[in-house]
Amino acid sequence: MIMNKTTLGSIGIAIISIVYLWEANRLPVGSTAAPDIGYVPWLIGWISLGLSVLLVLNVWLAERSTEAANTHTVDEGVGPGPWIIAAGILVYPVFLDNLGFIVGTTPLMYVSLLVMGYRRRWAALGIAILMTGIAYYLFSQWLGVQFPTGLFGW
Repeated sequence: MIMNKTTLGSIGIAIISIVYLWEANRLPVGSTAAPDIGYVPWLIGWISLGLSVLLVLNVWLAERSTEAANTHTVDEGVGPGPWIIAAGILVYPVFLDNLGFIVGTTPLMYVSLLVMGYRRRWAALGIAILMTGIAYYLFSQWLGVQFPTGLFGW
């Protein structure tokens, strides 16, 4: 098996998922009908572990099919995009109280869409505004979540 970035990342996530499940096992799980405090961590741990195993299997099967076809692929990496999004997500909570949810979330979504390769800038801006508005409405009106008001009071 070729140990490319995808395989190594999947194995790393699998190891983290196993440790996560080990710790989540200390919490009471309950049942589907009456979930307890450990139900969601248990569910997330198993889903994460399952997806990482599927990804390793996918790489392994793709490797076997390329060996059969005598073609070799090179892992070119993903570029700076994930790092830009990760930096935005890390900076986002710092400015959220001062900017407010709508003013802080819209630029984060816009930049994320552009970094992920959404080609039209105006469409990305429209989607960022629309999705932020929908999220704000759903969480504030339906669920009663209070967001930081920020600069403009909204």
